[in-house]
This record gives sequence, C-alpha cells and structure tokens, in this order.
Amino acid sequence: MAKRNGKAWPKEFKSKLDATNSIIGISSAGIGGVGLIVSQPVVAGLGFGAAVLVAAWSAVTSFPVKLISPEHYLHQKIDDFSLIGTFDPNLTLVGFVGPSRAGKTTLLNYINYEVESVQERTDDIYFVVSLNSGNPNLYYGILDGAGQQYYQQFQIVGKSDIAYIFLDHSSVRDSMSVDFDRLKEHEAFLNQLSGYLRKEKKQLKSLHFILNKKDLWETLPQRVDLESWLDNQVGRWKEFSNFPITKSYHSNFVTADKLKLENELRNLLIKG
Repeated sequence: MAKRNGKAWPKEFKSKLDATNSIIGISSAGIGGVGLIVSQPVVAGLGFGAAVLVAAWSAVTSFPVKLISPEHYLHQKIDDFSLIGTFDPNLTLVGFVGPSRAGKTTLLNYINYEVESVQERTDDIYFVVSLNSGNPNLYYGILDGAGQQYYQQFQIVGKSDIAYIFLDHSSVRDSMSVDFDRLKEHEAFLNQLSGYLRKEKKQLKSLHFILNKKDLWETLPQRVDLESWLDNQVGRWKEFSNFPITKSYHSNFVTADKLKLENELRNLLIKG
C-alpha cells in the first residue's frame, strides 16, 4: 500500500483554508460594495454554506499525495518534475551539466545500464531514477538536458543538490588534439554558470569538475597545459563558492574511472 506524508497535511490544510477565506472575504465585500440587498438569514445561510464548502475543498486539495518507492521508476526517463516530491525515500538530485558532446548522457546511460546511440541528442530536461547498490541501497535522480542550451543547464543546477560539470579537450569524436577554441567555449559557459549561481545564491552540497575523455588526451604533449587550464578554472570557482569543489580526470571508456566516480558519488549520497 502506498504511503502518504501525513505530517505535512495539517500545515497544507491551514494554508489552503487561509487563502480561500481571503478570497471569500473579498467576494463578500464586493456584494456590499455594489449595493445588493440580501436578507440577514440568507446572508447567514450563504456564509455557513460557503464556510463548509471552503473547509471541504481545502481538506481535499491539501490531502497528501501518495508516496512512491523510487524502485517503481528505476532507470526511467521522467520529464514530470512534480513527481520528485512524491518519492519515499526522497531523492537526492544530481545534475550533469556541461556543453554538448562532453559525455554527460553517455555516463548517465552507463550508470543506468543503457547504451547510447551515436546519433542520440538530448533536447529537453529530464531526470532518471538511479540506484547506487550496496548496503544500504541508495536511490537518487540524475538530471540531464541539452548542452547547447545554457538556460537548460542553469535550470538543472538550480534543481540539483549535487552537480557534476563535464568538460573536455575537443568536441570532435576520437580527436587526439586539444581544441583551444573548445576551451574558450568552456570558459564562456563556466562564466555564465558562475554568474547564475551567485545571482541565485544557490547552495550545493558538492560540485565536481570532470575533465572527460582522458583516454584521448592523457598522452598528448598538451596534457600539462590542459591540466593547468582546469586547475585555473577550479581555482576561480573556489574563490567565490562556499561549498565543496573537487575535480577529476575521467574517461567514460575506462571502467576504473567510472567505478571511482560511482564510489565517490555514493559517499556524497550517504552524507546526505
């Protein structure tokens, strides 16, 4: 049997009742204002009937929704964010953000035992109920969206408890050279994202920078420059952020890297 969050009902009921009573009060004042003549018994009857209807409506609309086990939605793509508040236990939301082709969706699909099509693109914000198995099992939600739309990326961070920023050395698949124009695009994205976080005063439990595609760039002569570039970006973020910021070099095609990331995420989920 599905559970309901009964503890939240009294407060929600009072809020609905107060709001509706305010509307009724305004309506009653309006009747007097236009000079309608209504007998006192009728007014009393209407007042009592309205009060009963208001109480009934407030009680029904504030009745807590059924709580759902995340297991029922495991590995499903969901674009209805109103469901987030219905899960028991609550889901920690993990945002995957970054430009297109940086590897966000590839890693999401790996975590959820899916294989990404080479032609697949992400066009809308959604989340996937995911499971970090162990003792205990930890359910969480991964948020993803269109990397080419900064507005969606900001929305993802705004909804997230934990965020991962995906960066890379090139947008070209299997490229073995560092594209410095790509790094400038990353810098533009990071500047806008940091501005958004400061404006919204968004607090995250943790933010992690991922320099992805390590299998392609780790043997390049420009490796030192690339790692130094990431250090500079992370350093600037640490200057204005009061939440933990970390970084890692990663490849979605190196099993050890993916396992390490999942283990680190598990530790963050346990901390809550």
